[in-house]
Amino acid sequence: MSFNWNEHAVAADFFKFENPGDTIAGTITAITEQTWPDGKKDPQLHLATDDGTETAVTCGQIQLKTKLVAAAPNIGDHVKLTFTHSESRAGGKTLKHFDVQVTPAGGAPATPEQQPAQAPAQQPAQAQEDPWTGGTTQPSAPTAAPGSLPAETVAQIKTLASNGFTDDQIADFLKIDAATVATNKA
Repeated sequence: MSFNWNEHAVAADFFKFENPGDTIAGTITAITEQTWPDGKKDPQLHLATDDGTETAVTCGQIQLKTKLVAAAPNIGDHVKLTFTHSESRAGGKTLKHFDVQVTPAGGAPATPEQQPAQAPAQQPAQAQEDPWTGGTTQPSAPTAAPGSLPAETVAQIKTLASNGFTDDQIADFLKIDAATVATNKA
């Protein structure tokens, strides 16, 4: 009996963000999941880069993962991911910050920072496929006081919470307080 090496083939090189300014840009050819020995799972983007190479990016850094979950890119979309700077955290940890730009296949940029906020009456809630979890997301009306948060923000809170992000992580990403996150994620 021989060992099947094809089951362990690596389809692409991997890109690692080491220094501020490191950037990778390309068209998403596949979205897979990296499962680590401790059971943690991170999205992995396979890209046909702008310079013509094939590479994979494991999106395990919390700030990168948070922004990608919010943008929810699809196969065929163009992404540009830039490591902007590091921030020292308690316990000797470091948080890497990223700029994430997503351009839908054949369309205009659609990163969360570039999308205008929509009033709930202007954008009806619709179920959408979530490529990061394989399920669907159901945006709903805010549970906070009327007018305190746009429906889009409440939907982002619920999506991020359902993907395992803490109230503090969501609050940091959306630039709101953790109590507001806790009130609106249920």
